[in-house]
Amino acid sequence: MKHNDPYKLAQENGLQYSGDINLEYGGLFFATVDWQAYGYADAVRITDLDSATGFHGGVLIERIAILAPDTPEKLKSCLSVIGAGNEEPTPELVIEAALAYGLYDPVSDFTGPHSEIVTTDPENWEYDGWKAGKHIEAGDLLGYVASEWLK
Repeated sequence: MKHNDPYKLAQENGLQYSGDINLEYGGLFFATVDWQAYGYADAVRITDLDSATGFHGGVLIERIAILAPDTPEKLKSCLSVIGAGNEEPTPELVIEAALAYGLYDPVSDFTGPHSEIVTTDPENWEYDGWKAGKHIEAGDLLGYVASEWLK
């Protein structure tokens, strides 16, 4: 199935999405199901390596676990990082704040690869220590993430 809307894709998969409508500019798919009970959110983060490092066409895809702040002070600090100190802290808001604050770990289990670099520019495969393993057309990136990372 061809996907072109990350918000719709997230909704179809029981997830939330935060980020650019064009996934090659970055985004975050995350589940809130384990947030209240277990204090973490499973997520797939897509990072635009062009903006982050200068790797034209480079996109980092990684599976991470976003961790809940464990004290009221840490929650307040997380929220302040994204300028949300006065808002009601919904799970979605706190998850985004915790990620921005750096409360996340790479996922390490038996489910497969946990990070991958792809390029949307077939002329650029590596840059400054970053190396892509495959080429994905920018218009197909969302479908690739859906089939390989959100299953």
